[in-house]
Order: sequence, then C-alpha cells, then structure tokens
Amino acid sequence: MLKKLVIFMGFLLVSTQVWAQRIPTIEIFHGNGCPHCAQELDWIESELKPMYPDLKVLEYEVWFHPENKTLWENRMKKFNLKPQAVPTNIVGNQVLVGFKKEALLAEMKKNFGEPKKIEKKVEVKTEKKSWWSGFLETILGWFGV
Repeated sequence: MLKKLVIFMGFLLVSTQVWAQRIPTIEIFHGNGCPHCAQELDWIESELKPMYPDLKVLEYEVWFHPENKTLWENRMKKFNLKPQAVPTNIVGNQVLVGFKKEALLAEMKKNFGEPKKIEKKVEVKTEKKSWWSGFLETILGWFGV
C-alpha cells in the first residue's frame, strides 16, 4: 500500500511540474491577403510575444496551401466544428474565430498564466550643448535676445 502511495505521489509531482512548464502555444489558421489575419499576426509579434516570451506560434496559411486547409478541417473536426472563417485560433482547448485581442489574451491567461509585465522605457532626450553655445546663450540672455 505504501509503495502505491509513493508512486501516486511521485506521479502527482511530475504531472504538476509538467503542467507548470507548458510552453505557451497558439495555432493560427489564416489567409494570405486577409486584413484581419494580418492585424492579428502583427499584434502577436508586437504585443503578445513580449508578454509571453516563450510563445510558440503555429501558423498555417489555408487559402493557398491545400495541405494546411486539410489540417484546419481535421483540427476543427476534433472540436466538432467546421472551418468557418479566418483567422481561426486554437489556444489550449478553445477555438476562437476572428481577431479578438481580449478573447485571445483571456485564453492565454487561462491556459498559460499571467503574462510578463512589459515595462515601457521612456527615453528622455537632453540636448548636449558645447560650452561655447551655453556661453553665447547666457550673453544673449543678458541682452534680452
């Protein structure tokens, strides 16, 4: 009995570690020339990837690549769905049709945890002046120029 308990506890420990180490993944079925798809792909590169640095994006163009269209159809069958429109996204066990930032981000959080905080760097530009220009400004300031 004790041996079974130890094996079970070991299994739980390994399962928990594997769950914690899941690689954030999103599958995207899109069409070349689709403006919504282009917006989503840009958003993923510029905003989602910085939040999830280990993000794995599986990108499939379905309008001009029949093998990807077949894959799309097969993936949708697993969810008891038919391909409807692009972009179609799969995050975890959820299918999201269309580009909806909030829904995608909510699914990412649900499946892979809170995103990394992004710190926006504010660059303060200071004008470097030579001693001569500073001196000249001071003299001109005395004369109200």
